[in-house]
Amino acid sequence: MGTNINREPVFRFKQFEVRDCVGAMKVGTDGVLVGAWCPVAGIERAVDAGTGTGLIALMLAQRGVRRITAVEVNEQAAAEALSNVHSSPWSSCIEIMNADISLLDIRELKPQLIVSNPPFFNETLHSPDQARCAARHEGSLSFDSLLKMAGEALDDDGALVFISPADREKDIIFSAAMRRMQLQRQTFVHTVATKPPKRILWQFGKRVCAPEMSTLTIRQQNGEYSEEYRFLTSQFYLNL
Repeated sequence: MGTNINREPVFRFKQFEVRDCVGAMKVGTDGVLVGAWCPVAGIERAVDAGTGTGLIALMLAQRGVRRITAVEVNEQAAAEALSNVHSSPWSSCIEIMNADISLLDIRELKPQLIVSNPPFFNETLHSPDQARCAARHEGSLSFDSLLKMAGEALDDDGALVFISPADREKDIIFSAAMRRMQLQRQTFVHTVATKPPKRILWQFGKRVCAPEMSTLTIRQQNGEYSEEYRFLTSQFYLNL
């Protein structure tokens, strides 16, 4: 698929803008879901693993998280994320790190929250575009590596939040059990109510509790956004 040369490379939200003309992965629904769904009450320190354009980090900052370390392995994407952060009201809250997060000891950051919109097409053919391939295929930022990282870096009250394809549910549940991470929240995301879930939002932690299970439908059958999706994302999208 070719590049749309007429596409404006800026996505405007209510309180910030995200330029995504350089990074491999563009602003999309998955990132917005993660940034809007993850818990922020009482959270002061967060790590955004694989930040891309910086979208989720900016959403966390808008929601009141005071210290966010956003890590991105791709140099160009990290530079673009840094530009987006500097253009926002929260440049003092967000640090962009151009690094492979698997090589960092994030325990030093003492995160209360680790959040990610990770690559997940581990069994599909790789894109010929190397940057997009690196952004979308599991490597150092796999679901298992996120669970391992969280198990090492989070305290008993910390949380790991990420999104996955619905067909990876069994793999993730198995990996979490191996890492002794407890499922705390799980939301099955339907594009429309009549279709099977396409994505799953996950929250894991060390503390054992009865997991909160729910579903989220993005669009009604008439094509309009559902009330639940509007409620979740209304503080960000201009048209909601």
